[in-house]
Amino acid sequence: MSNLNEVLQYFQNYPGGRLFLVANLLVIVCVIILFMAIFLDFVSYHKQQKVKKRLRSWVETGSMFAYFGVYYLLLKIGVGKVMIQNGIIHAVLIIFGMALVAIGCFVNVKGRLDLKDNWANQVTIYNDHTLIVRGMFRFVRHPLYSSLILMLVGCGFIYMNFIALVSVMFVFIPMMYYRAKQEERLLSAEFVEYIDYQKKVGMFFPKIKFHG
Repeated sequence: MSNLNEVLQYFQNYPGGRLFLVANLLVIVCVIILFMAIFLDFVSYHKQQKVKKRLRSWVETGSMFAYFGVYYLLLKIGVGKVMIQNGIIHAVLIIFGMALVAIGCFVNVKGRLDLKDNWANQVTIYNDHTLIVRGMFRFVRHPLYSSLILMLVGCGFIYMNFIALVSVMFVFIPMMYYRAKQEERLLSAEFVEYIDYQKKVGMFFPKIKFHG
């Protein structure tokens, strides 16, 4: 009980107080949900289908988890932490970060449900592969990668860590771009309609359409 009181006291004294405590709980819940979703994909779909084409990529679950580990250490050690003196601005940034984490978690789970047995750890086309353009895939071509970007950026704002945000922009997003381009190389060769899909739907973020 005393340990719990110490934890609560820590958050009370931390800039942002109770809001920061709520943000931490949200992050923990979303990370647990994300890990469970990844685990279920491995259990349900990994190595259970006949592979038609496969392209080995260094960007896969293992390398992503390695990045997550480094990212966590940045937050834990506090390297790159920025102190915001204005309480209102601080609260707004935390709330903005919480929104990104929550949205990212939802997009990831929904995207996995849309993708179902088309999911693979490596860049893969199965014999019975289908082109998914419904659900989250109506808005972005790679919602699972988009969701991770949103969650990492959101955590960067919650914990006010500039270096963490820079690492997302210059390490994680390039990783996702490389992986996405590998996938699209196989998808465009397998599905003739994918080229048109690429023109209409953004890679990581929805395309803004201007009507004049």
